[in-house]
Amino acid sequence: STQAFFWLKHVKIDFLVMFIHHLANNMAQVGSLVLCVHDTSDFLLEAAKMANYAKYQRLCDFLFIVFSVVHFITRLVKYPLWVLNSTMFESWAIVGPFPSWWLFNILLLVLQVLYRMLLSSGVCPGSGLG
Repeated sequence: STQAFFWLKHVKIDFLVMFIHHLANNMAQVGSLVLCVHDTSDFLLEAAKMANYAKYQRLCDFLFIVFSVVHFITRLVKYPLWVLNSTMFESWAIVGPFPSWWLFNILLLVLQVLYRMLLSSGVCPGSGLG
């Protein structure tokens, strides 16, 4: 019986540390996913700029069109369907709303609102066009 109480005491001591560890790890994973979704189209924009500097206008135009499509799909389709859906609804179903859940998801939603505002303004971020 002493070992049973020792195990219970040990779990209570480690619970908060492990909970915080898993919470931080989950946020880092989501942050990595957001970074991957955002950086997917960046190399296409840089390639289009290089083609423009090298005076390859057709290649520049083609790469910029591909960049625009990928940029639109990743930030206005995949981001809300994959990242926001996972962080807002799937995490709620699995662990429920923990204190930092609200702040975390509000910041992710602000990012989505900024994408929508940029799309509606017609400005292409990073392109120098607008």
